[in-house]
Formats: sequence, structure tokens, C-alpha cells
Amino acid sequence: MGRFGLPGRLVRTRPARRLFLLLSLLTVVVGLLAGSASSATSVTIVDLGTLGGTRSYANAVNDSGQVVGESTTAGDASTHAFSWTQAGGMVDLGTLASSSSAVAVNDAGQIVGYNLTADGTQGRAFSWTQAGGMVDLGTLGGSTSFALAVNGSGQVVGGSTTAAGQTHAVLWQTQVDASPPVVTPHVTGTLGSGGWYVSDVSVSWTVSDPESEVTSTSGCDPSSVTADTAGVSFTCSATSAGGTASASTGTIKRDATNPTVTYAGNAGTYGLVDMVAITCTAADNLSGVASSTCAGASGPAWAFGAGSHTLSATATDNAGNLGSATATFTVTVTPGSLGALTLQFVQSSARYQALSARQQAAVDALARTATQALVQIVPRLNAKQKEAFVCVYKLALNALVRGGWLTQSQANTLVGFAQTL
Repeated sequence: MGRFGLPGRLVRTRPARRLFLLLSLLTVVVGLLAGSASSATSVTIVDLGTLGGTRSYANAVNDSGQVVGESTTAGDASTHAFSWTQAGGMVDLGTLASSSSAVAVNDAGQIVGYNLTADGTQGRAFSWTQAGGMVDLGTLGGSTSFALAVNGSGQVVGGSTTAAGQTHAVLWQTQVDASPPVVTPHVTGTLGSGGWYVSDVSVSWTVSDPESEVTSTSGCDPSSVTADTAGVSFTCSATSAGGTASASTGTIKRDATNPTVTYAGNAGTYGLVDMVAITCTAADNLSGVASSTCAGASGPAWAFGAGSHTLSATATDNAGNLGSATATFTVTVTPGSLGALTLQFVQSSARYQALSARQQAAVDALARTATQALVQIVPRLNAKQKEAFVCVYKLALNALVRGGWLTQSQANTLVGFAQTL
């Protein structure tokens, strides 16, 4: 490298090396003389150590106190470029050939220098960054190049041989990637309520770095959520010369299952004096029930009226899914069940309750006489025949009303059932 006018850092016997040492010594002497003129100046000497060998040389320092240079390795087997910091000490930067030397460093920590072959005849300029390591800067077509300085913009200057064997000054326009890749998640699905997805969810990623190549990624493959879950998240990380960055989807909640509405206790068919006790329950196993119109049915069957009755309800869960259900039951009227209801009405009256046992027996007989007419109503009768028996039943009910053992409202209800027979 002496042919380039460089200090012979790796070739110790050349005149340029002696000149470099003399200049360095002169600089130190001038500094000490200047310091002696001011009592406020003090000098602290820090031993930076070596990479295991017996020699090391510091060539440059940046404003952060990062020092770069060269040092022999164990047994003085080779010479490697190094970086030194107060916190990390001396770090071997490696080499792309037989040996290397770090010449300059900027405030971003970008280090430049050169590598040498074993015989010292060929060198290659390099740039080193924490993220990208040591990179060969190439030549102008010749076999040798060297880097001497680097500014804060990452511009490197030095020299290189051309294909014609000439030596030219070189400006390398290196781009320092000071920022890691940009990682962006894309979550696609049908969003319901409360941050819940109500469909399958697809996850994809966009990873970009305009300043340098993305060299590795982890967790960035497309993913999907196809089963209900209370929460799952995905993370993608990517690395470039600017460092490593990662991003997360956040918690993905999926509930694509409708809530359930269940009716229980439905006997299906009820006689007039049977009790209806149908319950309604709304449930959701994941996001929970947000609202429901669920209502059961309870009470004596006669109170619902003769015929078919349908219950219906809906439920909405916290994800926005809607569930529904229906339940149907029928109240049937037979002469026997109507007679039982007639007797039930009579025996529940306050007037009846006040009677003696003998008097109650007499009223019971009257009520049973009324129901005897109902027993005669059979399917083979025509409409007029059925109407005649209903009239007899109605007359008996009127007698019970006059006696205070039935209310007029109860009598009307009983007649209405009788007309359905």
C-alpha cells in the first residue's frame, strides 16, 4: 500500500510509516507543549489493548469516542481492523483478505479502511457498519483500492487502480441505512361488534426498506384464523442493514358462531287443567350474550286459550351474531278436562270455601251435573246436536253464577271452551 502514499500500517519498514510516526509524535509533542501553557489542561492516557497480539495502532476517533485502528491477533499471526468503545472495549472487525486496517470512522459508526493480501501487494477498500458488517467497496477496474475517510453522509474517499494501471482518487457514494425495515400487518375479515371478527381472518404482511435489502424475515408468512378464539396474535420481524424491526397484529378475536336459544320443559300438548312451565335460555360460549328477547311461558294451560301457541326469541352475542329459536305447544279441550276446570273454578271461589262440607258436596254435585252435558258431546254428533248439549251446560253454569260459586268471567271462559268441542 506504500505506493498509494498511505502510512504503511501493515508494512512496517517503509518510509511512509516512519513519516507517519514522526508526524504523530510531533502532534503529541505540540499538544503537550500547548498544554504546559495552561494549567487547566490535563492528559489521560487510556491503554486500548490488542486483539491478542503484541501491537495495536489507533488511527481515528469520532465525536462519540469510538476509536478505530488495527491490531495483531494472537501470536501476531495476522493484523485485523478493530473498533474500540468505552463500553464494549476492542472488537475485531475481521478481514476480507489476509489482514485489514480501519482508517476512519464517522459519527454514525461507519468505519472505512482496507484489506491486504498476504504479500501486501493488493488491497481492497472496505466499509463496515454494525448492521451490515464489512463490505468490499470495489475498484475502478484495477486490483487495488483503499479508503481513507468517511463523512457523516456515508461518502467515502480514497484511491483505486484502474484497468490501465493508473491510480485515481475515488469517491464512493455509500448509503448508510440508519433505519430498520418497515413492517406493516394486514388483517382481513368481517368485523362484527366489540372488535370481534365473525368470519375467517387472513393475515398478511408488507415488509419494505428503501435503503437496503431485507436480508431475513421471521413470522411474516401469510396466516389465517379459521376457528373461534378468544384471542390470538401474530408477529413479523425483518432485518436489513438498518437493523431489525417487528410488528404485531394485536389480538385477533374470532366468534363466528351464533348464540343459542333453548326452550326447555315443553310437554307439547296440555289439557285445560295442566300447568305450562316452559323456560327459555340464551347462551354464547365465547363472546357472551349481549341482548336477548328470551321469555318462557308459565301458568295454567286454560289461561293460554285453546289451540296452538308459538313462542319465539332471538339472542345477539357481543360479536354481533344473531341466534333464534321457536317452541310450539297446544292446549286441547276434552269433555273431561273442561269438567275438571269447571269444578276447579267452583271450588276455588270464596263462597264455596265458606260452605260446610255437606254444602260443598251439594255444590260439587251441581257442577258435575253441568259437566254431564259435556260428556254427551262426541264426534259423531252434528252441529245442532252439539249446540244443544252446550246450551244445557251453559244453563248449569248460569245457576252456579247465581249461587256465587262462579264469576261471570269464568262462566264465559268455560262456555268458550265448550264451543270448541
